[in-house]
Amino acid sequence: MAASLWEVATANAFSTSLNGSITAADESLTLTTSSGLVAPGVLVIDRQDSSGTNTPSLREYITYTGVNSETHALTGVTRGVAGSNAQAHGSGATVEEVMSITHWGDLVDYLQVGHDSAGNHTITGTASIAQVYIGTYINASGASVVGFSTSSGSASFWTAITGTYASGTTFTVATDITTYMLKGVLVKWLSSADALKVGMVVSSSYGAPNTTITIVGSVVEAGDKSFNYCIHPAKEEVFIIPGNQAIGTNVSKTWKPAMGVYPISVDANVSTAGTTNATTYDVNDDGTTIITTKPSIASEATADLNNVVDAPTTAIAAASAVTVDIDAASTTQAIDGYISLFYLPVDWVSRS
Repeated sequence: MAASLWEVATANAFSTSLNGSITAADESLTLTTSSGLVAPGVLVIDRQDSSGTNTPSLREYITYTGVNSETHALTGVTRGVAGSNAQAHGSGATVEEVMSITHWGDLVDYLQVGHDSAGNHTITGTASIAQVYIGTYINASGASVVGFSTSSGSASFWTAITGTYASGTTFTVATDITTYMLKGVLVKWLSSADALKVGMVVSSSYGAPNTTITIVGSVVEAGDKSFNYCIHPAKEEVFIIPGNQAIGTNVSKTWKPAMGVYPISVDANVSTAGTTNATTYDVNDDGTTIITTKPSIASEATADLNNVVDAPTTAIAAASAVTVDIDAASTTQAIDGYISLFYLPVDWVSRS
């Protein structure tokens, strides 16, 4: 199967004429001008005569691999392509670039190398891939996938990793996985008594032989086990509080989640810092706070990030009213607040 991509001229409707006659056997020819012509390409000779009348009996398609912009000569010419016949043409015969079955057929052939008719990427044969990130799945039915590791991506909703307790907010994995253990990656695991724990990656760092993963969420404890990370990042709901950040209740929208969610952490940001005293926010589930250590942006600062909620595995029920308060304000008030609640949909936990 051919797999060619033909170039096209730099302007639409390229047209010129032969500078000198050619025989049916000639494999090079010279044009009156080649301005804008790019190789390799496809041209048609004598599609029409000088008066614009179609001349199908004289029409001949050619391909070429080189063009001399000074002499206007074409080289590497293949005559009589696209179902046409090589034949003689007189000097002054019209030469044009128009779409042909050679363009379209070779384009289709090119795309079919690595794609099926539905547009899916396919590999037939052997391929070596240094690193691949997979957002959905690999269909390897009837094939042998050699040397493929899910350490740089996952075909599953959750992927198991061998995590070891390091501190209340960190665990280690005995390989370098820092390329994808980035902020926002969801993790779940079990306590020694098989109780569910959930969290979100804040950062990771590698020091041979371990990656240390810092999370916000449930407390990591000695004996914790069955660590998994999710193919999808944490979901985020943003509450925008425009203007001055003054003390008040229900200062932004009311969010009613469509499904049960495990709240994990809260980020607070402002566009313009306040001065003298902090700006402190609260997030509530049906009027009851979900975060005791509230996000509090210090004087002259613009953010307070990674504030863990009180109970990451206590779900906010579907249709509960989630609201935001401002509990304290700077003397010179901050401007434009953005409160992000990161969460894990409850039904994701049971997916495989």
